Amino acid sequence: MKTVLVEKGCVVNSIYHYPTHMTFFTTPELLEALEQLMIVIGGKLREPVPLPLSIPTKNNRITRENLRLLDAMIFRIISEHRAAGRDQNNLLSMLLKAVDEDGQPFTDQQIRDEAMIMFIGGHETTAHLLTWAFYLLDQNPDALAKLEAEADAVLGGRMASLEDFAALPYT
Repeated sequence: MKTVLVEKGCVVNSIYHYPTHMTFFTTPELLEALEQLMIVIGGKLREPVPLPLSIPTKNNRITRENLRLLDAMIFRIISEHRAAGRDQNNLLSMLLKAVDEDGQPFTDQQIRDEAMIMFIGGHETTAHLLTWAFYLLDQNPDALAKLEAEADAVLGGRMASLEDFAALPYT
């Protein structure tokens, strides 16, 4: 579970600049919602004729409930970001400043849609990257030992931050 929390925290932090320890996106319910959505979406991609979400199947009910949880989180972040009233130099700030072809600002729903694409897309690609990285480290004990030694020396057991990356050249 720790790897999953770190992975999703990094994705959320990269999109919204939220610290990875914030509990509203690392709750077991939210992590489970994202995992269930990924499973159901993956299954829908393989269906010859996917059923619309309005049909009350078990998977559709799971999908709707999990989307409600993710929507609540993303709409909350949008609201907090808007209330802060300043450019925070991240994707969400860019979306809040964006305008459509008619010069109208994006609605919260449009911002949510764009953010959800980045959130889910960022999760999936990060998951694949970490899977291969851990597999390759497992196959190369010398590389793993070097990576662990560097991380221990620089981080001393704490989570890495953006400022630490310059001091982690091997990692």
